[in-house]
Amino acid sequence: MFYEKESAFLEGTYLISANSENGFYGYFDKVFSPYTLDKLLIIHGGSGTGKSSAMRKIAVQLKEEGALVEEIRCSSDPDSLDGVLLHKNEKTVGIVDGTHPHAHIALLPGLRDEEWDFSRFLDEGALQKEDTHILDLQRQKKKAYQRAYALLAPAAACHREALRQRGEKFHLEAAALSARRLLQKLLGEKEARGGAYTPRFIRAFSMKGERALEAWAPKGTRFVEIRGDRYSAECYLSALAEEAKALSLPFVPFSSPLCAEALDGLYFPLERLAIVKHTLAPKEKVERTVYATRFLSERRKGTVTPIQRIEEELKREALLALEEAASLHFALEALYSSHMDFEGLSQEVRAKGDALARFLEK
Repeated sequence: MFYEKESAFLEGTYLISANSENGFYGYFDKVFSPYTLDKLLIIHGGSGTGKSSAMRKIAVQLKEEGALVEEIRCSSDPDSLDGVLLHKNEKTVGIVDGTHPHAHIALLPGLRDEEWDFSRFLDEGALQKEDTHILDLQRQKKKAYQRAYALLAPAAACHREALRQRGEKFHLEAAALSARRLLQKLLGEKEARGGAYTPRFIRAFSMKGERALEAWAPKGTRFVEIRGDRYSAECYLSALAEEAKALSLPFVPFSSPLCAEALDGLYFPLERLAIVKHTLAPKEKVERTVYATRFLSERRKGTVTPIQRIEEELKREALLALEEAASLHFALEALYSSHMDFEGLSQEVRAKGDALARFLEK
């Protein structure tokens, strides 16, 4: 049996949230659950208070002491962290940003999770003088995100319709047979283990544009690329996921940030095998290519339908709204950072890192 606790940790670098058709959407409650982790630190503090830097410092410290690390990047700023998972000696510790929009709270206080308040290091007196400016920036930022979400929703509807149209011309049975043979060839005859991992994302609609994570996979990962237009690739990946389920192979679905039921790829962590769209596969590590368009009844190379053009235009406008949100977000960060006692925080971060290191050694 493949137990839920085994799937709590996944070595590598991923996203567990998305700016999507439904607004901000994520899997924080599943990945950072005190019911599957041995210990959880929940950080609270405004933009620019050092949450991401603190998590990165602790992750580096514990990695040097032998822990395996899963980095959870921010879907709005993939250069920043929303959380980390640290695994050693059959124990897993989580550290997560608990501020809006994640809104993570302690469910087992005093037992498995602990809240860590960075606002204690703020000069509140000085910050109060910026009250009106901060509120204005937050309101403008919220409006920019709302515009982005209002554009991503019809973009997702266009994507689904284009995918439906492609599905009508896609030979699903032939693709399913190909997918099963591919899995058997690459993985061999595996004992059925069942179960599944919580989905991850490896690209995002962010404040810095549409971004794919670089070097997300752990060392030694093998890659299979799925070539062809995105809709044909998604049809094939859907068939692949169904075959993996039928064979009871545990895998991580890489969901599309636009609409979660569409797939960017699958990852089989026990075998370190990634099967992803060719745009998400590092060319130097690809060992096999599958051409999804071979399963189409009609092949019109390079044809772009009107609905696909509309989807692209809506996404472009949504990214412009997110770009506007970025300037407001970084202005908020600068305000908070200028009133933080980072020296005092740094000492506490080191102490927390030492405490977690001792916990993982017990």
